[in-house]
Amino acid sequence: TIEINGSKGTAILKGNEFQLIMNDEQTSTDFSKQDEKPLFVKQYDEIVTAILNGAQPPVSGPEALKSLAAVEAIYDSCQQHSAVKPSKYISENYQSSKNFYS
Repeated sequence: TIEINGSKGTAILKGNEFQLIMNDEQTSTDFSKQDEKPLFVKQYDEIVTAILNGAQPPVSGPEALKSLAAVEAIYDSCQQHSAVKPSKYISENYQSSKNFYS
């Protein structure tokens, strides 16, 4: 289970179920009932299709890198019991060359 609490609400991912709680209203989606293909297979299909058709993938490389850095920071933060910035996982040269966090 992954639970993220923010100033505007809470997001919970438990298995194939995603819950969003905002202003005492709760919505829930069970992804296991949506499609027979696992979500990661659908994501790879979209990326491969974009490459084969010369189109932009659904998520850019820099945006995917930011997501991976955030996940790494979350894991390290849990282990260290302290805040960890996602920028720690992306080289300063790359960040400055791409205006990465602007």
